Amino acid sequence: MEVVSDIEKFETLLENLSEENIFNRFCFSDETLDDYKEKLKKFTESNSSSTVSNKEKKESLEDLVSFISKKTNLFTVYENIKTSTNEIDLLLSLKKPTGSIIFEKMIALKNDRVLLECKNYNKKIDVTWIGKFYSLLRTSKTRIGIIFSYRGFTGTNWNDGVGLVKKIFLIDNTIILDFSLKDFEKIAEGISILKIINSKILSLKYDTQIENYISEHPLENEF
Repeated sequence: MEVVSDIEKFETLLENLSEENIFNRFCFSDETLDDYKEKLKKFTESNSSSTVSNKEKKESLEDLVSFISKKTNLFTVYENIKTSTNEIDLLLSLKKPTGSIIFEKMIALKNDRVLLECKNYNKKIDVTWIGKFYSLLRTSKTRIGIIFSYRGFTGTNWNDGVGLVKKIFLIDNTIILDFSLKDFEKIAEGISILKIINSKILSLKYDTQIENYISEHPLENEF
């Protein structure tokens, strides 16, 4: 008698579901969504207040991100991991087989963990912090990281923070994603974080495709 593993069963399930159905499976239930909206409200109110300390603002962001990470049931969450050189806000280990297979198939990323950093400043995240986060990813041998903040990255197109993450992706295929207030609000509207992440990764990949700009040079046959 042939024994079918849990991984094979799950892969078969994925093959029979549309991409949208897979994303919808990781939307919050009504009860969880209500709890999420309360945490989001606390996060937005803390950032619009001049009397709330930076420490409290950071804690409200970390609480929100931790809640999302745990409730999606895609990850095992480790908080405040200290190494000899760094402290990692949140380390996500993809649950097997669910998380690992979905990230590999739906997001085209074969990896066993994701690093999250929470930066709740009164300004946008600039190239300095993105560069430091990239260094942390390299040191920890992690290929995907997400920076959560209120205001997002500086710049547009190939400039400043937004441009730097594109250049980093071209250099060694490391993915750094920007997750800001507008993305948190999408979750409150019922959109799954898996769909948001997938969209961001596809956008990063398409924005860095250079093949369409390459054509044959007249002198190529001379070499």
